[in-house]
Amino acid sequence: MLKGIAENTDHVEWHILRVMPRSERLAVEELIANGFEAYCPRVIIPIADKIDYTPLFSGYVFARRALNSRNAHPVYLLPHVYGWVTFGGDIAVVPQHLIEELRSRVANINSDGGLRHKYHIGELVKVTLFGAETVGTVTSIPKSQGSPINLLLEFMGREIRAQVPIYNVYPVDNTHMISRRSRGKGRWTRQYREIHQVVPASI
Repeated sequence: MLKGIAENTDHVEWHILRVMPRSERLAVEELIANGFEAYCPRVIIPIADKIDYTPLFSGYVFARRALNSRNAHPVYLLPHVYGWVTFGGDIAVVPQHLIEELRSRVANINSDGGLRHKYHIGELVKVTLFGAETVGTVTSIPKSQGSPINLLLEFMGREIRAQVPIYNVYPVDNTHMISRRSRGKGRWTRQYREIHQVVPASI
C-alpha cells in the first residue's frame, strides 16, 4: 500500500509522516532528495541571548509526492522516516489549504518573536545573569513579547527587585521548589509573603 502511493504519479495530496524524534530536519532532507516535497513547521524559541528553532510537531513532518518527480522511493526505506500516519488503516490526508494556513500561522508566530512561556504573577522562574543562576518570583506580567520581566530575586542571600531581559528567564517546575516557600512550621518566607499577600501593581 505504501509502495503504491509512492509510485502513483497523480498523487499530490499532503500526508503526515512519523519520523525519528529530533531528526525532523534530516527526514525533510531525505524526503526532498528522494522525490518528495516536505514541510516541517518550525517556530522560534528564545534561548538566553540567541534565537533557535524547534519543530511545532515533534516527531512529525508533512510530505507529498513532488509534482515533477517520477522516481520517488517508498518513504519507509528512508533512514529517519518511520512511515505514514494512518487512521483506521487509511493514510491521513491533509488538504492543501490547511498546509497554507499552517505556513501562515507559523510565519506570524515567528514574526512576533516566536513561542514564549506565558508567565503569571507569583510564578517561580530560573534566572541566568552574568554566568550565574538564581531563582526569582514574577511580580508583574510583561506588557509584550520582548518586554523585560519584573522579578523578586534571590541574590547573595538577599531579596531584591529587578527588571530582567525576558531571554534570561526560564520557567521551572514549581513542584520542585515547594521547599523554598516556607521556613518551616507553616511560616512563609518574606519573598512569598510579599508576592502572595500584596502584589504590587508596578515596580
